[in-house]
Amino acid sequence: MKLKPVVLREQPKLDDQQWQFTIPPEYLTFELRKQRMLKITLSDQGIVLDTDKISSNRIMHADDPTKFILLGIKRTFRFPDAGPKVTVEYLIRMFQAGIHLNNVQYRFYHHSNSQLVSL
Repeated sequence: MKLKPVVLREQPKLDDQQWQFTIPPEYLTFELRKQRMLKITLSDQGIVLDTDKISSNRIMHADDPTKFILLGIKRTFRFPDAGPKVTVEYLIRMFQAGIHLNNVQYRFYHHSNSQLVSL
């Protein structure tokens, strides 16, 4: 079951300190969450919620996949008229604060070297 992506924040601001969003209830159904993971993507279009197939890595098989979300950062995610360091600082703040979806906090867990290369 594929849902239409939802824009959570159209234009992130340099001074954002919180990433708290209310998402549509259809994204939280048991049926969907057992088949697909929530995915947040940062791009030049903003912060977008979508779903993706559940990853086949060992962490997802060892734990409940509904406890996790995927975070994708497109190469196009930049702040106009600001250097790359500003974008990195924004991401660090986001990782430290966590993303809240319907009052559930999701924190940065891990990445692999291949995921960094694919950016």
